[in-house]
Amino acid sequence: VPVNTSIQQSLELMAKRVEGCGGAVAVSCNGEVGVGFSTPCMPWAYVKDCVLHYGIHPGQHMKEDL
Repeated sequence: VPVNTSIQQSLELMAKRVEGCGGAVAVSCNGEVGVGFSTPCMPWAYVKDCVLHYGIHPGQHMKEDL
């Protein structure tokens, strides 16, 4: 299962069980990084292959070479 799918499924389950919002940054066993959140915004960042990936708003994915 792709890491973003796992994050989305977890957020949907949390919304049903506790009626709350949240977010996660997850890394799979093969290094795939996923970001997901159900809040209006969530600051997140990670570095992969000397590139900084970051964002705060839904759908935002900024990149900067390091």
